[in-house]
Amino acid sequence: MLLKDLNELLNLHGKKIEDYDLPSLPPNRVDEDVIPSVIQEELAVDIPNKDIQFVAKLNNGQMVAFKIIMNVIGQKHSGIFFVDGPGGTGE
Repeated sequence: MLLKDLNELLNLHGKKIEDYDLPSLPPNRVDEDVIPSVIQEELAVDIPNKDIQFVAKLNNGQMVAFKIIMNVIGQKHSGIFFVDGPGGTGE
């Protein structure tokens, strides 16, 4: 897993693990139980209570969008969402 994570980090900078004198990656295998490191990092972020309390202050349109997105997350589906708003509107 360390080599895989290192390779992901190198890929972000246009490099590959093969570019260095390191052990090669083990054969590719799909492990659906493993959470990608990027998602693990995001899950580890502490959400302040004041941010959670802002949910109650959403207007109707914002609440609909929030519930749709949270429903997708709760059902462990994937999705792409585009939030558009003028600068300074708190989008």
